[in-house]
Amino acid sequence: MQFVLKRVAILIVSIALVPALSWLIVHAQKSRPSDFAFFDSTIYLTLLLGAMAIVLSLVVPFAVGRNRNALASLFGPTVRIVTLAVGLAVILQGILVAATIIRAETQTLGSVHFNLVLILGGGGILVGIAVLMASLAFLKRPPMPVLGHTLVREEEPSFFTFLDGLAGRLSASPPDHVVVGLEPTFYVTSEPVSLAGNDKILHGETLYLSLPLCRVLRKEVLAAVIGHELGHFIGKDTAYSRKFAPAFVRLGRTLTASQTATGWSALYSIPVQAILGLCLYEFSKAASRIGREREFEADIVGARAASPTDLGTSLLKVGLYSRLWGEVLGNTVSLLNKGRAYTNLSDFFQHCCLNAFSGSKEQLLAVALDEGAISHPVDTHPPTSARLDRMGVRQDMISTEILAPDGEDRSITLFHRANAYEEGLSTLQQQWLVAAGHARPPEEATPRSR
Repeated sequence: MQFVLKRVAILIVSIALVPALSWLIVHAQKSRPSDFAFFDSTIYLTLLLGAMAIVLSLVVPFAVGRNRNALASLFGPTVRIVTLAVGLAVILQGILVAATIIRAETQTLGSVHFNLVLILGGGGILVGIAVLMASLAFLKRPPMPVLGHTLVREEEPSFFTFLDGLAGRLSASPPDHVVVGLEPTFYVTSEPVSLAGNDKILHGETLYLSLPLCRVLRKEVLAAVIGHELGHFIGKDTAYSRKFAPAFVRLGRTLTASQTATGWSALYSIPVQAILGLCLYEFSKAASRIGREREFEADIVGARAASPTDLGTSLLKVGLYSRLWGEVLGNTVSLLNKGRAYTNLSDFFQHCCLNAFSGSKEQLLAVALDEGAISHPVDTHPPTSARLDRMGVRQDMISTEILAPDGEDRSITLFHRANAYEEGLSTLQQQWLVAAGHARPPEEATPRSR
């Protein structure tokens, strides 16, 4: 609350300062009644637009509460209205500054420094126009880039039998696409997906699975993970996210447009960034509340797919081992810089997991609970400890053996062509590291088995 009040105070000052100074300067001089009318009406309109933007940014997220349909429906229109109001208010601020300088210099000097008018007043008009253009621009979102491989039913009968069995047990429809990749995470999305090294765009519902994590999770644990992700499809969470996300993109684009101003114009970007920042903050809080509840609901489905303990195990193991991916990439860059390359990064990840498993259960749990939120491109996840509590999984029920990398009945055996996928994706990953400038091999890298 203190943060919001402080920000609102800054907003009021940033919106009201120019109108207040303009009113004081103009009313301190002898002017025709028509001048007073012009300045007063412009001042009132500027204040009204600013106040409307602030009120909408605070009231709409509060009124939405935990109603995600209302949030998805109202967020986009509210963002448009707020950005339009802010853009027009800043343009009016620029006009007020220009008109005030002209009036003051005419009254006192008998002449006008038009360079000063253009610099001080024109800056606000330009910033306001940039905000309006960004908020009104046609928004075409590019497909979501993913470094992964699409599974084909005919090539992976064992996995799709496993998936179809889970979907049938949960009364859920299987996803349109299943993509396997190297990133240590699991998620679902309804966004169009663009695969690296492939011109084809995947449309519909996509399930992403991590091959490296499948090397350290047994099948029942993977069943709980997939059940959780299917729970998002059952709850239509991905469809909600797809409707909600464009407004976030538009808001971010408008904020970026306001930050391009330099010199005196940058002063006019202060109210823009303050108000749009408030709007983003308040709607993000509302989205987080809803997102947390939806994660709990998806956890219920994941527990039904296997057991609460299996789902809790997946959360802890992902939290414990996913952090090692940075180490894998760091070693990969070092090897590439020596002119060598890994053949299979997933195999190396498994090796790192085996070597990293040490310490007491308490130490391992501390790491797992700290890193335990499965990453997702859109939604915010609740703390792992809260999710375990909801499922009735107590920490004293978790043994050191549960946290260890699984050596038997591993999920990776569900994929007949796992090695081929991993080696192909490892090549793409290392090519990307070089292309992005993270690695600078002295010459063409030579393969290394691990």
